Amino acid sequence: MQIIYTARDNSKDYPQVNTTQKKICQAFIELYARTPLELITIRQLCQSIPIARTTFYRYFDNVAQVEELLVDLSLSQMGQLVTLIAGFKNDNSNQVVQQMTNLIDANQGIWKLLLVTKRSSDYTRQVERIVKATLAGQKQASYLHVQFLCSVTMGFLIGILTDQFKFDKEALVELERSLRKLSA
Repeated sequence: MQIIYTARDNSKDYPQVNTTQKKICQAFIELYARTPLELITIRQLCQSIPIARTTFYRYFDNVAQVEELLVDLSLSQMGQLVTLIAGFKNDNSNQVVQQMTNLIDANQGIWKLLLVTKRSSDYTRQVERIVKATLAGQKQASYLHVQFLCSVTMGFLIGILTDQFKFDKEALVELERSLRKLSA
């Protein structure tokens, strides 16, 4: 197995995850959306891309490692998203909305799968930990305040993933105003 990415990598864009790995991960997401994890085979993944099994084994030893990579990457990206939300101000809104849109677009498949469709409680707890850790750095954040903002952030993200919320600059500016009022 060729190691391209490790969970402790601090790179923001993860250039170590190459095109083939991305294809394998995308095929995994599509299969996992309709197949229980324990029934996904390397053969199915390889056929759906298509790639040779030897190519798969160049990057992963098994299907569980594909899931592990996806979870690690998506949690890191979630941390970036929460940091953007926590630091959002109207004066930097165009840049932040674009960055948030890019993060949501890049991770929508796995986030929707693990937070909405399959509703992984372990993944949800990990996301909540990231949200709480990021928001705890806010100067006025009490435990209750962090809990509340965590719930709002999770609800916001799930609303976007399920197309219940419109996500654009105006909606984000209004959310930021509301959160400032609540924080005052």
